[in-house]
Amino acid sequence: MPDYKDSRQQEKKAKRRLARIRYQQGVLASSPSVEAVRELLKHKYAGIAEIRRLTKVDGQEGQIFGVPVYSLTYEGEIQFTDDCREDILGNYSYISGPPRLGLHVAEYRKGARKNIKGRVIFEKSERGWRGHE
Repeated sequence: MPDYKDSRQQEKKAKRRLARIRYQQGVLASSPSVEAVRELLKHKYAGIAEIRRLTKVDGQEGQIFGVPVYSLTYEGEIQFTDDCREDILGNYSYISGPPRLGLHVAEYRKGARKNIKGRVIFEKSERGWRGHE
């Protein structure tokens, strides 16, 4: 089939787009936890990498305008499932699709591993805790 490779690439892009939307909406959990962070990161790295290790480093409870919040700091490791690149947008770096010509912070080959760390902020709602990175 001559268009098979193109249709596979389009399917991958559609799955990544859907996962990106889920990531932007955050994750709803019964309580702030490493498992909820894993679910959020699973959508962030969908089609690019798998989470190999994830641990909680610190947590802090608080309130913002009367809304209970919980900040969870994590460390972990991901393994790339496809070739990809790391770019910078403003003060943030992000990992996206296959390497291309131009400037990148880094390029990663399929199977490579990278240490990650970050923070997820959970806020209490009527339906549970919603987490955003």
